Amino acid sequence: MAESVARSGDKPPELDENAVRAWLIAHPEFFDRHPDVLEEADLQHESGHATSLIERQVEWLRAKNARLEARLSQLTDTAQDNEVRA
Repeated sequence: MAESVARSGDKPPELDENAVRAWLIAHPEFFDRHPDVLEEADLQHESGHATSLIERQVEWLRAKNARLEARLSQLTDTAQDNEVRA
């Protein structure tokens, strides 16, 4: 392994934006292995005050998912009540 170990008191090396970009392009699986990075990152896009279609779709899908989870919970409760009655 060709990594250098930082000694106590050493400053970490400065990250070069182009080197980070090149590394991410060469390792596209990085975000698959570390999805938390995307969750924590505040990614901006150049739409100004407009909402992108993808953002609208994600919002809609999340709301639909919440409705479906609530409906599933209601159906499960009803099934359990019916089981007790039977």
